[in-house]
Amino acid sequence: MIMRFEYSVYFRQNCIVPLCLLVFCFIFFIPSIIRFVIDLIHKTADHSIGNRIKHVAFLLILSFLVTVNLIPLVRGGIFLLSERETDAIEVEGIIEELDELSFLGGFKYPYEQNHGNGETIVIDGTRYYIMTYDKFQCGDCVIIKVLPKSKLILEIEHK
Repeated sequence: MIMRFEYSVYFRQNCIVPLCLLVFCFIFFIPSIIRFVIDLIHKTADHSIGNRIKHVAFLLILSFLVTVNLIPLVRGGIFLLSERETDAIEVEGIIEELDELSFLGGFKYPYEQNHGNGETIVIDGTRYYIMTYDKFQCGDCVIIKVLPKSKLILEIEHK
């Protein structure tokens, strides 16, 4: 059994989408922080406690969105800016652990088997990321084609 995954989907979902959303968030985040600090320094009369609470809530929501989009980049998605499909290497080993990534900071994929979240596979002590592991189980001996920096699996098969 061989499962293949599209590099273009990895690139879009783990690099382009989070980077675009981060830029979008920072467009609102930075001016909002500056305005908040200026209002605190000058203690303007038109900003009541209620307005400051709304402002802080807005900043917290933006912080949450920044964090959620930063996690896939830190997890390896940022390497896709310099890593190409042709950089993939083959690794052979035994699956030690299988886990689905959580909603927060998980890679988002159009796969039904895993509800759209990415998953992790630990092979011989190294954690790799994959769209779905479907029929693979702990203890299976596999050969993977993986991007070395981002640890994203392009292909997996039973040995």
